[in-house]
Amino acid sequence: MLRRPQTGGLAWERVERTEIEKTVTPTILETAIGRTPNNWFGWVAGAGAGAEARVGGSIWIVRAEYLHYDFGSVEVKQGVNASAGTSFNDRVGRQTIDVVRGGLSYKY
Repeated sequence: MLRRPQTGGLAWERVERTEIEKTVTPTILETAIGRTPNNWFGWVAGAGAGAEARVGGSIWIVRAEYLHYDFGSVEVKQGVNASAGTSFNDRVGRQTIDVVRGGLSYKY
């Protein structure tokens, strides 16, 4: 018997952003490191993308599942460092994760 499990709901991910800033002068090199944790929420779906089947007539069951996580657009940070006369711009994009899982279990 082939069964297709369906999954869907809320997704959560904890991301730590690390920023490294280096300042160079003729006599000094300074490095500043900052870490910012972020909690991102989104959705996950795996509807109709998985399968579960009994191996022969045995008690063993194999399964495979595909899940797609979507956390939307990542943060955008733009700015200008007035003292150094430089600017910066982080990339814009979507945070998505695709997962394929497999399993082996038995019924007794």
